[in-house]
Amino acid sequence: ARGTALTGRLPPGACAAWGLGDAAQTTLNAAVFVGQIAGAVTLAPAADVVGRFPVVLASQLLLTLFGGLSAAAASFDQLVACRFFVGFAEGCSLVPLAQLAEFVPPASRGAVLNCTNLAWGLGVLGIQLVGWAALRAGEGWRRLCVWAVLPSALLTPALLVLEESPRWLLAV
Repeated sequence: ARGTALTGRLPPGACAAWGLGDAAQTTLNAAVFVGQIAGAVTLAPAADVVGRFPVVLASQLLLTLFGGLSAAAASFDQLVACRFFVGFAEGCSLVPLAQLAEFVPPASRGAVLNCTNLAWGLGVLGIQLVGWAALRAGEGWRRLCVWAVLPSALLTPALLVLEESPRWLLAV
């Protein structure tokens, strides 16, 4: 959600830095959502073929890589490409939820999955607050990209302890 959560904060600062207007902001926002669509139709089906774990890990690595590269974009076109791939990585966001559901006992599955919705909303709110504070402090849009990618960078090593989906293993 970090890619979509930045749509309200990132485009105005980035576009202003390059002297671009509203059309560029729209393009930058659209890049994330077009990327999500591309990721949803590519990564989710791939998880059925190669397994949930490799797709979730690849998605997390892409999100971290292109989220970080967003901060270093040397041109507007590079930033649009980076944001597209951030969206692409977020396109498979339901795959880890399906994987989580397989590991949680049925009696508590609804509550646990509901907590992920709560965490999603809190994360979006959190990045908005961080974005507001960072931009207000004059840190700029590049620093905002760095702040937004930090959770992904910190989470990626933790993914290595995940196991493959039991249902996917049974299906192979």
